[in-house]
Amino acid sequence: MYKMSYNCSLEMDAYNEAKMCLGNSAPPNFQKNGKNVIGISANSEDSVLEVLNTAVKSWWRTSFMKDIFAAVGDQLLPKRWGEDILPFLQMVEEETTQIGCSVKLCGSHNSPDIYSVVCRYGGPNVRANIPIYKTGAPCSGCKRGFTCDNRTKLCVST
Repeated sequence: MYKMSYNCSLEMDAYNEAKMCLGNSAPPNFQKNGKNVIGISANSEDSVLEVLNTAVKSWWRTSFMKDIFAAVGDQLLPKRWGEDILPFLQMVEEETTQIGCSVKLCGSHNSPDIYSVVCRYGGPNVRANIPIYKTGAPCSGCKRGFTCDNRTKLCVST
């Protein structure tokens, strides 16, 4: 598994999408790089960090659903496929190496304010029938250009 790093170019991509204020109505993304999108009700006391934390917790919550993964040999595959589990799968895809996020306050005089939260991921997008994780010894899957961080047991860029 790779250590994630923050990528300002991915943040700019996320910002350009967040400012469209699509929130929960954004369609799933099956491009080269993955993304997560959510609309969160605005509270004037929320900081950007709190809003982002709420979004990540919402995406992560899917992991508590029963029977969403199947172990096939040394690989972990989704047992079922649907939009509700895509955000979690994108977060845990083992080859995702970078992330960039943006939070935009959206609203008008006719609707309540929401925060549009978008995170873009550098690495392969989650795809059906493709493992999201392969079990093995820590750092055993580090590719060329990466080395093992003995403290975290994650593959890091050299």
